Amino acid sequence: MRSMLKLTAIRNNNNKKIIARRVAADLATDIHRAEALIARLPLDIMRNTPEDKVKQVASDYERLGCVVAIMKDAEPPKDEPPPVVQQPELPPAQHDSSLQVTKKVLSTGFRLHSESEVKKSRIALFFGRDIVRIFMVLIALITVLFLASRCPALKKRTSVKADDSVGVVQESIPVPADTSSPPSPAYTDSGLAAVEERLSDAADPEQKQALKDTLANGYSNKGDFAREPLTKIRFYRMAIAFNVNNEAAWEGLIDALLAEKDSSEAAARVLAEKQKRFFEVDAKLEQVMNSQGVVIDSAIIKKNTLTFSYRSTAMTREEVEDEFSVLKKSIFDVRKFRKVTVTAYQGRKMVTRSWLKE
Repeated sequence: MRSMLKLTAIRNNNNKKIIARRVAADLATDIHRAEALIARLPLDIMRNTPEDKVKQVASDYERLGCVVAIMKDAEPPKDEPPPVVQQPELPPAQHDSSLQVTKKVLSTGFRLHSESEVKKSRIALFFGRDIVRIFMVLIALITVLFLASRCPALKKRTSVKADDSVGVVQESIPVPADTSSPPSPAYTDSGLAAVEERLSDAADPEQKQALKDTLANGYSNKGDFAREPLTKIRFYRMAIAFNVNNEAAWEGLIDALLAEKDSSEAAARVLAEKQKRFFEVDAKLEQVMNSQGVVIDSAIIKKNTLTFSYRSTAMTREEVEDEFSVLKKSIFDVRKFRKVTVTAYQGRKMVTRSWLKE
C-alpha cells in the first residue's frame, strides 16, 4: 500500500537545525531551502512510498519533536483486460473418399546384425590391424598411476604456493582476520537519536563538532549495510548533512546513485563535487601509497576500505615489515579507513597485510 507523509508542526523549536538537516536529506536539497520550507508548514516529505518506510521516517521525525500525518495515496487505476474476441465457428471438414494419399515408406538406412556379429565387429575395430592403440592405452594407464602416486607429495607442500602463470610464489604469512568489533551503540537507531538530542543541547563548539562527526559516521555506516539503493542514498545524504567532509559518505552516495535507475547524471554531478572537495586528500593518499614502492594497477576503495598492492624494493623480511609499519601509520593519518589491505611484491614473493581501524 502506498502512503504519503506530511510534516504539520514542530513542538520542539530547539531541534529546528537538526530537523532542517533531516528535511534537506529527505528532499535532496540544501540546508537553507530546508529551513525556509519548515517555516511554512505543512510540508510534504514523502509521496507514493511504501507504508512501512513512511512509518519508519515518521518515527524519526517524532523523536525530533515534530507532528506528522500519514495519509494514503490514491492508487493508480488498474488496467482492464482487453476484450475477448470470439472467433467464428468453422464448419467441420468433410472427408472425400475419392482422394487417395500415397503412403511413403521411410527407411532408416541401418542394417540389423546379430549380437555376436556386433561384438566381433567391435573387437575387430579396436584390436584389428592397428596395434598402436594398445600401446596408447597402456601409456595412458601408466601416466594416471604416476600422477596418482605424486598427489600425496603435492598435498604436503602447503607452506608455499606456486603460480606458474605469473611466476610468483606466495608465502604463507598469517594475515589478521576481519574480526571487526560489533557496531558501536551510537550507530543504532536509539543511539543516533540520543546523539541528536545531545547535539541539540550542546553549547561547546568542539563538542558539537564531535557529535556531528559521530552522527555522520553512524549514518554512513547504516548506508553501507543497507540493501536498497534508495535507503542507502537517504542515509548517505544524512551523513553528508552532518559532516560535509565525510569522504566515505560521498563515495557510498556515488555507488548508490549508480545502482539506482535514471540516476547516472546525479552520480556524475556528485562525483565532480567529490573530486573537487577532496582533491588534496586524495593526492596525499596517492603519495603515501607510492612512498614504499610503485603501486601496481589501481587502488580499490569501497565501503570505507582500501586495498592496493605495490612493488617493494626490500631485500629481507624485516625490511618489508618496516615498510608495512610506515604505510599503516601514514595511511591512517591521512584518512580513517575501516580496513586497509596491502600486498607487497618482493621479487617472486608476495606478502599481504591487513589492518583494522583502531
